[in-house]
Amino acid sequence: MEKIIEINVDKCTGCRICELGCSLRHEKRCQPSKSRIHAIIWAEEGVSVPVVCSHCDDAPCMDACKYDALWRDPATGAVLVMEEQCIGCKMCLVACPYGCMGYDRRRHKAFKCDLCGGDPECCRLCPTGAIRYVSADKTAVDRKRSFAGSIAQHYRV
Repeated sequence: MEKIIEINVDKCTGCRICELGCSLRHEKRCQPSKSRIHAIIWAEEGVSVPVVCSHCDDAPCMDACKYDALWRDPATGAVLVMEEQCIGCKMCLVACPYGCMGYDRRRHKAFKCDLCGGDPECCRLCPTGAIRYVSADKTAVDRKRSFAGSIAQHYRV
């Protein structure tokens, strides 16, 4: 069964360890701007929300890429960037409705969450359990949708 990253906003403290761990794993340095996960913090409301790619079934980023640089890993279900195919046109960044694509200006390539090959670093390092890698059963998917709806309703940016 496929798995998904599940966020529990009530448990997130905004510590950003997820960002540091992700950038360290992928870039070999603690540089949150290169992280594949980003914590959005609304200090006034006291709310922190980690945002990461959902690896959409009907992925707009994949549809936008005319160079076949994005593909789905059959083992994890993750939508991945094939760097050697990416020309750096940024169409995938524009297409992602959640802003989960990144762009490396030094390499001129897009980047995004790759689920760390099935063992997401952000989930492993989260000290409160706010970020978990769980089976994508109907209950987990429904919780994810409910969470997204509540964030959209209460915390419009």
